[in-house]
Amino acid sequence: MYMARRKNVPIYPKSFDEAIDKIWEMQNDDIFKFNNKKFIHIPMNKSFICITTEDNLNFMSSCTEYFSDGTFQFAPNFFMQMYTVHCFKNGFYLPVIFIFLKDKFKQTYIEMWKFIKELYLQHTSQTLNLCKLHIDFEIGAHEAVREVFPNVQLIGCRFHLSQSWWRYINANKKLRTAYSDDKSLLGKWLKMFFGLPFLPYQIVEDGFVELVEPSINKRTTNGPESFHRTFNAQFYSSHPPIYFVLEALKEMQAETNIKISTIQKNISKAIPSKDMQKMNHVIKLYDQFKIDGNILIFLSGTGYRYQGFNL
Repeated sequence: MYMARRKNVPIYPKSFDEAIDKIWEMQNDDIFKFNNKKFIHIPMNKSFICITTEDNLNFMSSCTEYFSDGTFQFAPNFFMQMYTVHCFKNGFYLPVIFIFLKDKFKQTYIEMWKFIKELYLQHTSQTLNLCKLHIDFEIGAHEAVREVFPNVQLIGCRFHLSQSWWRYINANKKLRTAYSDDKSLLGKWLKMFFGLPFLPYQIVEDGFVELVEPSINKRTTNGPESFHRTFNAQFYSSHPPIYFVLEALKEMQAETNIKISTIQKNISKAIPSKDMQKMNHVIKLYDQFKIDGNILIFLSGTGYRYQGFNL
């Protein structure tokens, strides 16, 4: 895939500043357009690179639920991460904005969201109001988006929470061994924590207390994560050249256009049977929990279904 993309690309930049300057100079060239329309947007201070289309921005106006997430390993060379904003509609997750960032400081995120807001206004003549944003548990990212969109409802990502717990367990040999043993009481207890996000928020604390107190009884961004796995698979090594990343995003934008067209025809994506089985399982457990009030049985059932795992 690299060889196919290597044709007709400019000389590779040798630093962050050179990468920004080269893209700045060539952002309006045909090679960097999508369907003969502007695809690359850079703020005047050249602090990051934004990738989106006018169609994407217009589509955002029809959505109320957004997801944001970053990928680090396969961000372009000289950039720390590629931050992605997704929309969710009719069962589809659509990546609509990509930002190449050099760090993950709060101020950088503030500048990023302000730029997105200005870009949205330019192309849609509307003010972007994020109603509901699913986001990971990075404090700086939370504070930044709240500063730009004070009324936004932030929803922590169950997937990222579970993976954070899993990384901690996996780093400890004793916990890792117990977690992998279905017969281990410690392993069963650890798995119960993964059921906490499915409790009504009013009693999550009660569930946690029941798990940690001495006793005789010892929600996600899966769509964005799936996108990042697909994106990462496009490359053979980490931090690929920026031109290859841009070409890969153009290919993915073609898929996004097809999905937008599908949604505009009021077609919905069916829920996969595996996901439906999981949902029905949780509903059944919750119905039983409402009857008997046994938090630990509920946590045991849901935690086993939604364990952490290696990506």
